Formats: sequence, structure tokens, C-alpha cells
Amino acid sequence: EERSYTFEIVNFDSNGNRSLASEITVSPYGDGWLSTHAERRVYSAVMKGDDALLTLGTPVDEMVFTRFRYKNKDGQVVVSDPVPMDSVDVRLADALKGKYFEYQSAYCPKNGLDVVWNSNWIKTNTPIYYNLADKSWTVSVTSNQVRSNEYGPENMFDGDLETRYYSSTNTSYRKTFPKIVSINTNASDGQMPTVVGVNIIQHQTESKSRYVKAFNFYVSDSGFNPNDSNYSADYGTPVLEASLKQDDAEQQRTFSPVEGNHMAIVFKSSYSTNGFIDVFEFEVLGYVKANAD
Repeated sequence: EERSYTFEIVNFDSNGNRSLASEITVSPYGDGWLSTHAERRVYSAVMKGDDALLTLGTPVDEMVFTRFRYKNKDGQVVVSDPVPMDSVDVRLADALKGKYFEYQSAYCPKNGLDVVWNSNWIKTNTPIYYNLADKSWTVSVTSNQVRSNEYGPENMFDGDLETRYYSSTNTSYRKTFPKIVSINTNASDGQMPTVVGVNIIQHQTESKSRYVKAFNFYVSDSGFNPNDSNYSADYGTPVLEASLKQDDAEQQRTFSPVEGNHMAIVFKSSYSTNGFIDVFEFEVLGYVKANAD
């Protein structure tokens, strides 16, 4: 039981002589002790290649390890090796995207001998995010805002860094804003996506060619007209209002989860004096709730 215990320690020699007693009072630590300790926080989990990249909160006092239980791509349940307390970025190898996972931490008091694991696994609030973008999406853009057929807006969602969307070079239209990209995911019943963020990939080496300066992102159950001159009133409240720097080729932004089959990107300004927009990939991060368990 988790209460104080007093031990009396006595030494004997080979002749049976007894020493004076020495006392020590100690308490074991278990579920009661653990109840005063918070669990680790998992801020996000997003697919990067074949693995899920986790961002963890800093450990609480006396935490020693955290381990994870998740499904891999073969549908097998995997328990990870314990992760040391100072690890805040963790990879789950070959994780199955879009699935919830669980975690559990171990603790040990100062001068303790054994670690104690939480008796329960904690289920994450959201599944592992992944890029929802799909070639089956229907994508349209504001009239006269495509450089040529080779640079259509659908290139932003094809998963190929060799293709990209490049806005109009026509003098009459290139400085016109907003430039709106409208997306219909064409999701079937029960497969409506839940969106949690976006990841924008621009020119990999030329920072001066990273043109996107400010944009809004919208998610809805109904469609968006890319030629709506009154979009700010008609589209409702954006789930994201973002400004980008030219420092990084890849920049991610997240927001509270929101469901919807339709999305819109409203490019509001460009770092280019000519008003160009040039995006290699626009990853829409999220999951499908119906498939998450």
C-alpha cells in the first residue's frame, strides 16, 4: 500500500552479537503518486515520407520515458521503444496515416530505484495528419490567372515538385489581386476531410522567386466561385489568414480542425513587383474522420 513504512535495520556478527538498531522511514510510489503527475502533451503528428513526425511538449517533473502505440502500414500494432525525456521530436516508423495513436509515460522520483509506467494508454485528440491533396480534386482559378496549360493550378496538388502553378504573365492581369484557387475534393459520402493546416512549397533554391506574400484559406461544405469579386463577404470567415517570408522554401501553418469538401486559397499579394504567384505544392494537411480509428 502507498503509505509510510518504517524499517529497522540491525547487523549481526558471526558470534550473534547485535548492533544498535537503525531506522529508516520511506514510502513506495505507485498509482497514488502517479496521480499527481501530468502526462506528456503531443502537439502534432504529421506524415513525413514513410514516417509520422511527432512534436511533443516538454516533459513534466520526474518523467523519464514516453512510448507510443500505433498501427503501421501493414495494420499491425507497434509499441515504440521508450523515448528519453529530452526528446521533443520523434518519428514513428512506417506509421499508418490518418489514424489515432496512443502514448504512455514512465516516471521515477529523485533517488528512486524503479520507473513506474502510467497504467493507462492515452489516446491522442487527433489522428496522424497527412497530405489530403489528390489528383481527383477539381481545381479552378480566377480567369486569366494561368500562365499556360503547363502551369495550371491543379499542379499544386499533384505531389510532384517538377510541376507548379504559375499565375498570368499577361501585362493586363498579372498585377490583379486577389488570385483565387477554388477546390472541390469530390469526396464521397462519409469521406469528408477534416483539415488542420497547410504546407506551402515554393522555389527550392531561389528565394527571390518565392512570391507568395499573404493569403487566406477557406473550408466549407459549399463551393467557392474563383471569380467572386466580393469574396471577403461571400466566403465567410477564413480558417487561416497567413503571411509568408521568403526565407524558407517550405512553410507550414495550422489551425483548429474543420470539416468540408470545398476549399479556397485567396492569394492577396505577392513579393514580385509584377504580381506573380509561383507555387510548386500546396499540401492540405488533415485526415478523414471516418477512417481514423
